[in-house]
Amino acid sequence: MPIRARVEAALQEAPYLMPWTFETAPASSENVEDGYLRKVREASFVLWLIGSSTSEPVEKEVNEALASDNGRLLPFLLPAENRDSRTEHLLKRIEPHARYRQITDLGQLETEIEVAISDEIARALDGEPSMSRTERLDALGRESRARCIQKWQAAGLELDLARKLANNVDVGAAPGALLPGTDAAFVVLVAEAGCGKSLACERFLQGAIAAQLQDATAPVPVFVAARKVIGDLQKGVLAGSEGLGNPEQNGAIIVIDGADEAADGASLLLAEARELAQTWPRTRIVLSTRPLTQFDGIPEARQLPRLGDPEARDVVGLGAGRSISMGEQAGWSKPIQDAAQVPLFALLIGLHIARSGDASHVSRITLLADLAEHALSDANSDVRGALHKLAVLTIARGGDRIPKSELGGGDTLRQLETSRLVAVSDGEIWFPLALMAQEVVRDLVEL
Repeated sequence: MPIRARVEAALQEAPYLMPWTFETAPASSENVEDGYLRKVREASFVLWLIGSSTSEPVEKEVNEALASDNGRLLPFLLPAENRDSRTEHLLKRIEPHARYRQITDLGQLETEIEVAISDEIARALDGEPSMSRTERLDALGRESRARCIQKWQAAGLELDLARKLANNVDVGAAPGALLPGTDAAFVVLVAEAGCGKSLACERFLQGAIAAQLQDATAPVPVFVAARKVIGDLQKGVLAGSEGLGNPEQNGAIIVIDGADEAADGASLLLAEARELAQTWPRTRIVLSTRPLTQFDGIPEARQLPRLGDPEARDVVGLGAGRSISMGEQAGWSKPIQDAAQVPLFALLIGLHIARSGDASHVSRITLLADLAEHALSDANSDVRGALHKLAVLTIARGGDRIPKSELGGGDTLRQLETSRLVAVSDGEIWFPLALMAQEVVRDLVEL
């Protein structure tokens, strides 16, 4: 029996699953690569049958599955005398994330697939209690990396470059003096939108994950969204630390992201964080926020610095795909030189240079408008309307994430999800770049 037939026979044993393959997909106007990579992101399971060679599209699918928050990669190593370098490289890459099953007899392939899927479904249904501490730490790290990639893609970077930046833990790390330590167990990292405060928090978290991988008695790393833990921060942290250790005994490294998204509860959250930092041993807490009156003048506030001229040239060059000279930088207008000190806008300046050749006639507003229009260039009126509705709801609710159900469904929502302007998880949809909600409203009203 051909291998494809064996796989299809195995999947028939799970009738609640809907198999998808590129070859059997219906005709579609969607970009071919975007289409199959979107299916990988949406899949509950991704089966990789590993033969002697791996094509470039399959390599992209495997990489997408590894970067996805939702997908579960199930690799099966088929009999082969030799494997090409691309396959060997991918096998090494998946080692920390998925365990392959070696198939010595193709007659057993159906059974192996059935067993693997049944096990994954059982773990999903009961909350994956069998995950080891190492697996949970790995999952936490991958989630952090995915959030970094998500923001860089929303800013207009291609996926490969976004992944490369995410893998370099030095990119975006805050100076040690701004982070919690022996002199200050709790700090509030304050910066205007686009300055990289969320990225700095992710790097702080990733360092804590690495420390716990080395030493199980190290403080427990925990990431929580501010809007979800106001009123019971301790409960939220305990839930986030499940399976990693006891933070009440070992302490915790806690990242509270986005206090500005929950401005009405910022004062309560501040009080809770102060109390927790003093209650648990070896606990360090960093809270990120845009400037709010609740944090004006407090001793815990730390201002994330802007980029210096050399750093600004590096970030602009990253977006432009070439180096930026001091002379070129000196020729920019004062507003553009000022904008280039903010990492997000420095990146957008570089992308604008890559498309138009220079940055002499741009502003922060036009840079955001360019980003929105570039993402919407192929969108129809229904998609633009859904994006406009999302932006209006986001602004009206103070930056809250919006339930997907409020935007309808069908092809329009699916196309909206493929726009790099938005992100989707746990039935919610939002703008990874908070500034984009206002820009989309302005841009679409003008259109």
